[in-house]
Amino acid sequence: MTESHDALRPSDLGLLQQKISRATDMAFRLQEQNREFFNVLTEFAALEREGQPQSNYSWQARVLPSTRTLPHWSEVEIQWDETGGTMNLLLNGIAEIHKAASDIYADGHDNLEDVIGDIGNVYRRLNEAYNNMTGMISEPNQGLVYWIEINPRGERLSLNAAPLRVGPMIEESLWHQKTSVILTSATLTAHGEFQYLRNTLGADEADEMQLGSPFDYESSTLLYVSNDIPEPNASGYQQMLDRSLIATAKATGGRMLVLFTSYTALKKTAQAITAPLAAEDILSTNRAMALRRMPCLNRSKSTERAVLLGTRSFWEGVDVPGNALSWWSSRNCPSTCPATP
Repeated sequence: MTESHDALRPSDLGLLQQKISRATDMAFRLQEQNREFFNVLTEFAALEREGQPQSNYSWQARVLPSTRTLPHWSEVEIQWDETGGTMNLLLNGIAEIHKAASDIYADGHDNLEDVIGDIGNVYRRLNEAYNNMTGMISEPNQGLVYWIEINPRGERLSLNAAPLRVGPMIEESLWHQKTSVILTSATLTAHGEFQYLRNTLGADEADEMQLGSPFDYESSTLLYVSNDIPEPNASGYQQMLDRSLIATAKATGGRMLVLFTSYTALKKTAQAITAPLAAEDILSTNRAMALRRMPCLNRSKSTERAVLLGTRSFWEGVDVPGNALSWWSSRNCPSTCPATP
């Protein structure tokens, strides 16, 4: 009788189960240690934020060499030594499982191919997290910048790492991997030159072409920059913004798009302007509540007197041709400005 390729030998199955059991135990241990690690980080962030005013924006703090000399940072390092040690053991365990599964696959068990790929992906993601967190806590990579971030509501803390220079990465992953690459955008130049983009992306050998705009902005667009609105988060800012939007919507009969950089700011404005606009028979559509971009756009296009409040994907550009919209761009800054085509 020949052995079926679909059934593992008892010795192979037992060895694999043993490795999986050890890795599972380490994963549960890592889960508990990771929770404690982030509790310590949260306490550190609370000390750093002490005395700072509440903001509608995320709180961010760079992790610099000076940060690592602070007395309360030592607690973070101590907890990471324990958490990182367990994570390293788990990485080794996953690597052993991957090798054992690969050996079994090589013996003819083709049904393990997808499993091996999944294990490899888990290992790569966990290893990347381990290296970045080790770099942030105690062994910084000089080519990366690290920071801690807490969202505006204060219930989510995240650790972040980003390269200081993306050029070498793009050169290795894109330029050297493709026969040709075409970049096209309305914002590739700075002061009419491509040099900044070349330097940033490592695109030294790229050919370039700059074309003029087909739109006659000078005769079709009016830009208005207000200088009488308080600074964001200053007393009276929100009230002035709301009054300005209501007045502008009345003057234009709706037909207006208002762009925000956060859902929090959008919701505040929506609550303030919806009733006054309704009294003028102007519909206010809240992108944060509707959650779907196209239904909001279609509703605004079909409603003559409408104000659409949007954020996130609306910054990428929307097409509402003709007289359907007058534009107001709200970036939560003193230079907030309406522009009427």
